[in-house]
Amino acid sequence: MIRLGRCGLHGQQERCTRCIVPSSNTEQEILIQRTYCMKKGLLIVALLSGLAANAQESSTWSLQPQAGWTYASFIGRNADHVQSWAGWTAGVNVEKQFSRLLSVSGGLHYSRIGGRNGDGGRHYVNDMSEWTERYYRYRLQYLQVPILLQLHLGYGFTLKTGIQPGFLLGAKMFSHINGVEYIGPPYIGNTPPNPDDYTKNIVDKEVEHNINSEVSGMDVCIPVGLSYEYRNVQLDVRYHFGLLKVLNGSVHYVFDRMVDDGGSKDFQNRYLSVTLGYRFHL
Repeated sequence: MIRLGRCGLHGQQERCTRCIVPSSNTEQEILIQRTYCMKKGLLIVALLSGLAANAQESSTWSLQPQAGWTYASFIGRNADHVQSWAGWTAGVNVEKQFSRLLSVSGGLHYSRIGGRNGDGGRHYVNDMSEWTERYYRYRLQYLQVPILLQLHLGYGFTLKTGIQPGFLLGAKMFSHINGVEYIGPPYIGNTPPNPDDYTKNIVDKEVEHNINSEVSGMDVCIPVGLSYEYRNVQLDVRYHFGLLKVLNGSVHYVFDRMVDDGGSKDFQNRYLSVTLGYRFHL
């Protein structure tokens, strides 16, 4: 004959299989079996409660406005003479932290990047008796959407990487000339025009050109960075690797007129950003 002992864990309406004991068992053995069931049940409840409390504590949202400085240039074919140029960036990030080690963030940033092309340099004309100095500054403005996976290393340090689409807001080139400018017909291929067709001017000026039509409307970067946070103040350093060509074609502006340089400028964005931000817990 099998006797069923009641289990305090399951209430009055159920029996626990561990409480099924032979009728020959003593009352002490029955009590041991019941105690085992209750302890096991309480342990499971405590474990689930702890996991829920930990998830509630670590799964948090935060808002992080930030602003700072960019140091940008181009890389790629025909970009050998492009120098770095300083700009600025500002934006806001929303971060979801899933655990003490892992979080994901998305943001909306305005960034001003570009480069300074010193390819013109110093050009001597008329048997080295006269010269011109010229350079070009490319200023590109983007609305960027960084989507980052963040690994929290401890002691305030966080490693982050992801993908960052960017949408062009405006593109300008500033050409500066100081010295002698010769105005004349453009090159045809690699053949220069007749020098007698040029007009000589002494100038010191900078001319602004709108080059929106020559710049791709979208850019995609891979940002890789490291940040340090102390009392919600965050210092963030990232390097951005551009994946797409910046310029659409081979045409660029020089001294108020458009010139075909005879070859595509295969430029890609590369820039460093250093920003300071503050974390607001939501």
